[in-house]
Amino acid sequence: MELTKRPRRLRGSENLRKMVRETRMDKSSLMYPMFVMEGENKEEEIPSMTGQYRYSLDRLPYKLEQLSKAGVGSVMFFGIPDILPKYSSESLTVKLGYTSNS
Repeated sequence: MELTKRPRRLRGSENLRKMVRETRMDKSSLMYPMFVMEGENKEEEIPSMTGQYRYSLDRLPYKLEQLSKAGVGSVMFFGIPDILPKYSSESLTVKLGYTSNS
């Protein structure tokens, strides 16, 4: 079987080329974690994670702008509730909404 034309369906767009290229690591491959909490004008350091902070919703745009200027293209939000449920089954009924609001 001779192929006169090699199929290059995985090279059609820049995004597909990024997905299928060989392993490489740079800042565009990383996802920055952001921890969101209730309140206004809050920014508190997370003691167990040096350099990481919890941000209230109104502080997120400023931090996202800094990350964008630094070249970070992906962010993952984690909602932190003020009151944690006593049992894990209760977590299904707790309405957080922090990440959906961000």
